[in-house]
Amino acid sequence: MAKKIAYLCLLVSFLSIQFGETAQCMPDKDYPCRAKCNGTSFDLSKVFDFPLNISEPSPRSDGRLYSYVWDPCHSYACPGYPAAGTDCAVCQLANLFYNCGQTSEPIWLMDAYDNTKEEFPNWQVQYTFGTTWRVTIFNFIVDHTVKEPTVKFVSEEPGLQYNFEVRGKCIGQDTFDCQKYYSSRK
Repeated sequence: MAKKIAYLCLLVSFLSIQFGETAQCMPDKDYPCRAKCNGTSFDLSKVFDFPLNISEPSPRSDGRLYSYVWDPCHSYACPGYPAAGTDCAVCQLANLFYNCGQTSEPIWLMDAYDNTKEEFPNWQVQYTFGTTWRVTIFNFIVDHTVKEPTVKFVSEEPGLQYNFEVRGKCIGQDTFDCQKYYSSRK
């Protein structure tokens, strides 16, 4: 048992060095759109009006264009797919509807905060659906040149992992300069 723990510690150290450090955030138990992490809070409901429809930018090699519905704030029923239940944060419309991640247990991760820099760290939210081994990852990139937040489909790599990018100045983080932006959206 001690060997396993030592190997696990070495693996975590290696991954932290290779990929940078991240902090796992604490999702709000009552509202899955919110999380707290290292003294910062996030609230996606301040950024977009959900549910949000997202289309792939161009057809796939087979000519089909897939679309997605993202609603991280409410339990959503993926239409035409009763086996997925009503716990759907991301629903894909391909030839059928697929649950690509549940609302109930999001995983929030934030890049390590470097207080020597003035930039806010990026973060991501992951949604999983174990029945069909699907995972959806939304990468949030703070970009002060983008006033109105954008969402785009990036790729499906590896298979059954759906990657999206949210980019903007105020994309859910609770910072002083974003408070005015969020209040102007009301």
